[in-house]
Amino acid sequence: MKNLHGSLSVSFLLVGLICLQAGCINEDIELWAVTLEMTVVGPKEELAPGFLFVELHQQTTGEGDLEYPLALIEAFEVVEQSTFTHSFDYPAHAGFGLVVYVWRDLDEDGLLCAPGASEEPVGASLIESFEDLSANAIITLNQACLGPERFVFTTQGN
Repeated sequence: MKNLHGSLSVSFLLVGLICLQAGCINEDIELWAVTLEMTVVGPKEELAPGFLFVELHQQTTGEGDLEYPLALIEAFEVVEQSTFTHSFDYPAHAGFGLVVYVWRDLDEDGLLCAPGASEEPVGASLIESFEDLSANAIITLNQACLGPERFVFTTQGN
């Protein structure tokens, strides 16, 4: 009985140490508070007052075989403006680059190019680095109905 009790105690001790070790695997996430100044340009009819939908994506995240494109950071709407400033938290060491994707909701239904609706203009811009935690982006709405994954950006590191 003493051997069984002793081996159970050792087993619980080992399981406890393994759980304690596993709890320390997660890394802290470092977020940078970034201020982004954006200007949206395009044909006059595509910049008429209304809704602009903006998505901020990390261009690439992960490493090696686990690297993948376009991790959504934040999405928001802008009303009646073509130049605006937005602050957000950028995951500093999760990947690199920032893709700013914008589309204009011409029919104000909240859906990008819904069936039977008009083709809505989209555009994207790549920001490779942030100077002083601020950046500027000029987004030209010169495509129709493309999702952010359809814009191909290459950097010197790729």
